[in-house]
Amino acid sequence: RFGLRRAVARVTDASLQRNAVVASAGGVPIRGDTVAPTLVSAEGSTITEVNPSARPADPRQGEVVVLVFSEVLDRISAENTTGYSLEGPQGSLPVYAAFQRGKRVLLVTDSLPGGAEVTARVSGVFDVAGNIISRGAEATFKALKLFKFEG
Repeated sequence: RFGLRRAVARVTDASLQRNAVVASAGGVPIRGDTVAPTLVSAEGSTITEVNPSARPADPRQGEVVVLVFSEVLDRISAENTTGYSLEGPQGSLPVYAAFQRGKRVLLVTDSLPGGAEVTARVSGVFDVAGNIISRGAEATFKALKLFKFEG
């Protein structure tokens, strides 16, 4: 009313990316995160990935699948096992548990056959801004071939 102009500085949205506010002539709109997460990669690992002190019965068998996403997912959706499916040469593999570690999600499953091709499919998971991963998100990897050295 007196010709004063108010400015907002160093304001970010509530997403983990902390997107900056974008000023425009018509006001100060807040640009939110509208980009859906993507599945970047998948790889086989062992239970020690989930629990470093674990002592697996057969250290040559991998039983964890590590999924890497483009951004951090909402923890509740990331740790819901119904959002994941695993397919190996003998058919589907169970997903017993899912643990989020930053942009990675660790899936606990049965022993993966060493060297076999496994496909991980993801659906229904979303990032902290609520953007849902696109349908058909999948990654294929070769299960670990681990060796036990006796000396």
